[in-house]
This record gives sequence, structure tokens and C-alpha cells, in this order.
Amino acid sequence: MSHTLVTSSPKRWPFALALLSLLALGSCMPLGGKKSVQLSIEATPQCNTCGKSSAQTLEFAVIQVTDPAAITGTSLVQIWGKEKALFGDALLTRDSGSIVPSSKQPFAYERNPRAKAVIVIGNFCRPDGNCWYVVQSLSKGSRLGLKAEASCLAVAAK
Repeated sequence: MSHTLVTSSPKRWPFALALLSLLALGSCMPLGGKKSVQLSIEATPQCNTCGKSSAQTLEFAVIQVTDPAAITGTSLVQIWGKEKALFGDALLTRDSGSIVPSSKQPFAYERNPRAKAVIVIGNFCRPDGNCWYVVQSLSKGSRLGLKAEASCLAVAAK
């Protein structure tokens, strides 16, 4: 119904655009009154360069787990798309997103009440060491600020 109002009355455009902006920036608000995991990612101009001069869009996964220990010592190839096999019953949710180079974007995901940690996994074409993922204990909060670089995710300075 609101779609009809927006398209039929030009006077309501500013209000509708403001409402859409608030919805798009919903990482600042709980989803439907529920707690959320709030993620802000800044992709550098060199984000996911694959060893080349041009950067690429970075796909990422946000997983909530009861125990993040299983990721220790794994490679990106061993985990990407195989999270359930790796974490088993410790895996509660898997959400995904993407970000283009030279941009910053907020994301929000509904928080599972049983989750003890959140892991953000960057699907880098040339991951470096084990910096393709970041683990945060939810006891430290559900807000994460990350920077996506050429082959790594880094916790952004606050």
C-alpha cells in the first residue's frame, strides 16, 4: 500500500526517501525489535585485488556460532561453503553480503540468542595467511567495524 502512496503523490517523496534511508541504515536499529549483529565494512581501493592492479567486489559470510574454535588452522578453501561440515552443531546461522572497492557500508543481521561468537569470512581470491576472517566474541559486543584490504580483513580503528 505504501508503494502506491509513494508513486501517486510527489509530495510524499521526501518522506518516503527518508524512510527508505532509515531502513537501509537499519544496522543502527534492532531488526524487528530483536537484537542484531551490526557490521560496518570499509573496502579499500585495493580490496580483493587478486594480485592484479584492479580491485574486485568482495563476497563475505557472517556466521554465528556457539564455539568458534573449529576455524583455527583452516584455510579459506576448507571452509567457504562448507561451514556446516566444519562447525557442525556449533553453527547457528550463515548470512552473506558483498562490498565493492572504495566504499563503506553498514550491514545488520538478526542475532541468534544462543550465539557466543560471530565470524566474518572474506572470500578473497588470494587470501594471505589467516587474516581472511575475523572472530569476535559476542561478550565483547555485537558491533564490528572492519576494513577489507587486498587480501585481508582487519579490525578498523575506533
